Amino acid sequence: MSLRVAIVGATGLVGKALLTVLEQRNFPMDHLILLAGDRSAGQVMSFNHNNYTVLPLAEFDWKKQVVDIAFFSAGNEVSMHYAPIARDSGCIVIDNSSAFRYDDDIPLIVPEVNGDELKSMSQRRGYRRSPSIIIANPNCSTIQLAMVLAPIHAAAIIKRVFVSTYQAVSGAGQMLVDALKNGEHYDASIHHNVIPQIDVLQNNGYSREEMKMLWESRKILNIPDLLLSATAVRVPVINAHSESVVIETEKPFSVTQAIQCLNNKPGLIVLEDHWVTPKEVSGKDDVFVSRVRQDLAFGEKGLSFWIVADNLRKGAALNAVQIAEIFIAKEFV
Repeated sequence: MSLRVAIVGATGLVGKALLTVLEQRNFPMDHLILLAGDRSAGQVMSFNHNNYTVLPLAEFDWKKQVVDIAFFSAGNEVSMHYAPIARDSGCIVIDNSSAFRYDDDIPLIVPEVNGDELKSMSQRRGYRRSPSIIIANPNCSTIQLAMVLAPIHAAAIIKRVFVSTYQAVSGAGQMLVDALKNGEHYDASIHHNVIPQIDVLQNNGYSREEMKMLWESRKILNIPDLLLSATAVRVPVINAHSESVVIETEKPFSVTQAIQCLNNKPGLIVLEDHWVTPKEVSGKDDVFVSRVRQDLAFGEKGLSFWIVADNLRKGAALNAVQIAEIFIAKEFV
């Protein structure tokens, strides 16, 4: 099977990660279109030993240029405007922004967690070719958390979650990466510092990044009343997000049971004898879990653990490509 694939926001960090993942996974395509804003248009990028010129998004005609799958990674405003245009041209749109994540009619997918929802939905609608749909890619921090919560909830039913994130600067884009590398100031200084606010503060005192984790976890895990409290922190790390997580379950659930439960899940690697750091995980596809222990506050119904994953790969590009692969496997494109 050969497809026509477009990447919107190709020159950004996630766009570049998408190119890498597509190449490494030998994604079946016979035509690649790279799109970006006017400032980035004209750049030349390499893919599978071929060079591609980045085209201006504003001038691209979605109706004339047939596209089977479009990966969007250019921010909310771009997605809100152009993703429906791409969809209406008969294209599968996989969007990495938060523009559509909270729309009840748009699936929010982590393939290892709720990929079956996408498969069954496609079958109900009778898709065969070009299903013309938008699928939302979750927030990077939510993806790695949901990967761990899902199997535990299936085994012991999670009552509440407390999570503190340690998010790398690559999650905020190239400008903050450069600021850290060069010791420059960007808003608040990230050099030798941590910033306990990601995205804008809401009326309840939580940041939007923290609320995203609650809203998205409820939707992905299909737990509408999930209790989750998050504190999201930007840290002076180039790449890969870390999370310190405490959960309370409805019934007693031991460390041994948790490790056995998590070890059986694709995409998860549990380390029992040592902990893992962002430096070790950067560039890898799996979500790594370590320091699994019985929580001292909740006792036999509580667990604490440490989660680390590459936010540009599983937290963005890889997850998006895996979504596309679901459609390919079911021959819906």
